Amino acid sequence: MVVCETSQFRISSDWVTQFKLVGNQWQHLDSYPMDESIEWVGGIPNDLLASRATAFMQMVDENSESSKRDTRLLDLYKEGFSAEVIDNKTAEDGTALLAVSAQQGLTKYQGTLAASFAWTGTDWQVTCTADKGAYQADYSPYEGTWIGSFVETSGWWDAAGHEGKCYAAKETSPSITFKEVDPVSLTAKADLSFVVHAHDDTLDNDVASVEGDTTIELKDALITLEPDNSNSYKILDKDYGDYNYTVYLENDDSGNLKLMVKVFNFLVANVSDSYSLSKLEEA
Repeated sequence: MVVCETSQFRISSDWVTQFKLVGNQWQHLDSYPMDESIEWVGGIPNDLLASRATAFMQMVDENSESSKRDTRLLDLYKEGFSAEVIDNKTAEDGTALLAVSAQQGLTKYQGTLAASFAWTGTDWQVTCTADKGAYQADYSPYEGTWIGSFVETSGWWDAAGHEGKCYAAKETSPSITFKEVDPVSLTAKADLSFVVHAHDDTLDNDVASVEGDTTIELKDALITLEPDNSNSYKILDKDYGDYNYTVYLENDDSGNLKLMVKVFNFLVANVSDSYSLSKLEEA
């Protein structure tokens, strides 16, 4: 009998070996196995379980219940994927729990995989399920305060063609604080602060600001988010006196945001201020 053992398996093999006595010397003729058995003697290491997380998710996607869903785990957990073993009882009752997470832009997914292992005598028979929360998008990365850094001002303040620009947007950083994000309606309550050019001065030269540049402050504004939109989209459209201003938001796959404030008054102003937004770190 030959026995080979690791921390997980013990393989026992029965062999028949033939010898022939020639004179006073034994000569080996042949050896061949008669029987072999494999026993499970230990659990599966955490690093091996974690490395197979995507295979477990594929099992979930392919089972009869999950196949009825519109979304697959492998499609949701593509970017920024990580897996961690949170409970390993493969050495006891053949079960393991893994926490999986992924984030694309400001959309995050988190879930738990429950894997079961049944020893067939020669190999593992594996089944896996995922909790309902694994399919639910989490938009909490939006929440918090974002401060804008000036990028550019474009457009004009006078249809006659005066080329001077007002850089009040450069002097006044905008901010947006997402307080609550509803993952069902994809709406958010937010406080916003930004400057609008409510002036019709004919600018022959560039200026830092002029009379009429006004900081707008909004509290608990209800805005609709479009996390999957790769283009800029409108979140506000309001009037300030004779001027109309619209605010646009743009998502970034790397998890950043861009903001644009456009001010319009027919034949008087058509100006856009653009910013890149950075989220303030929580204390």
